[in-house]
Amino acid sequence: MQECCGTSGQGSIDRPQARQLARHAAQEAADARPGGCPAPPVNAVKAFHEGVSTALDLALRERGLLEMVVGVIREWFEALKEDMRRSGVKADDWRNSAKPPMKSLGSELLMIGREAKSDERLKESWDAWQGQMQEKTRSLSQAVDDWARDNSMQTALSFRGFIGDSGLNPIVDAYELLVRLEHLVARLRVMADSSQVTRPCDLLPHPLLVGPATAAACFHFMRKQGVVLVLDCTSDLPPPAEAALGSDIRWRRLPLEDAEDQELSGAFDEGLRAIDEAVAAGGRALVHCHEGRSRSVSLCLAYLVVRERMALADAMALVKARRPLARPNAGFWRQLMELELATLGSCSVSAADAPRGKPKAFVCSICGETAGLTEAALAGHMRLKHKDQPAA
Repeated sequence: MQECCGTSGQGSIDRPQARQLARHAAQEAADARPGGCPAPPVNAVKAFHEGVSTALDLALRERGLLEMVVGVIREWFEALKEDMRRSGVKADDWRNSAKPPMKSLGSELLMIGREAKSDERLKESWDAWQGQMQEKTRSLSQAVDDWARDNSMQTALSFRGFIGDSGLNPIVDAYELLVRLEHLVARLRVMADSSQVTRPCDLLPHPLLVGPATAAACFHFMRKQGVVLVLDCTSDLPPPAEAALGSDIRWRRLPLEDAEDQELSGAFDEGLRAIDEAVAAGGRALVHCHEGRSRSVSLCLAYLVVRERMALADAMALVKARRPLARPNAGFWRQLMELELATLGSCSVSAADAPRGKPKAFVCSICGETAGLTEAALAGHMRLKHKDQPAA
């Protein structure tokens, strides 16, 4: 029996022939590429994230355009309402309120349209505004095109059917556009806020999460992880909104400066008590500072040493594995070493084991200029730029 992938007879291809043809086609495709190289493998996850990032960037670039359009159309309707008020609109809402809620604008427009049918003076004003609105939207359409050209981008937005000559009822069409754009701008604001959020690093099995200031806005993730306390280790970041915290998350500040002479003992005591309260309530704590490197990391290390009885070396290895950016400053590291000795009776690290970052530059105390990374560089700067100044 003939083995084939089609029907037997003329035109049939057996499996060995099919495999040979497939290999030949693959080779031809490879030869057609530069250098005859096969196509690189596609990382689907990476491609997805890159696509989402590109789409988000484009959307946020157009956010400014949308907000401009919303603001312009709002001004039109404020002027229209004021003109209608002067023309004798009988609505109590307009007579008693200088600025009625924008959400009621649709019903107000319907009411004006009905009154215009029986009021000749009002109809005259309404018809005049229809013409004005068409002219205004025509100019707005041109402004949108100019904006896209000046910003070297092809806008993904189309206002066809709402503004300019494409609309059928200029006032109603402009109102419909306003409503849709307000919803779109609100969603873009959420997207913009989301793009600024950083996922905190989880220190499981311990009741701690650590990260930068942007991690403190990741409330959905925090709730999923059981966070009931946010510890802010800065003195200047504003507190989160009460609505975002809700009734299930508390916020507390430990005002610390990322300076080597900053005393930590009081902050350690206060911070650890706050974490204990969160744990007693069955929850966890997010600890953050500006960058999630020094202040917040130092408090987490103190908790691991004091409450979990963990050697500082092991605690630092754990935190560093979860957050590679972790790097307490030299003064904090010294105080953590003293805390370990007082708590555990021994030291597992030395000053030389302090996490290293970029070397600190020497800054001239006279002119404020960065002189270099060594004392010799500072001395050379003083000789060159301030030779007439007495040596410090």
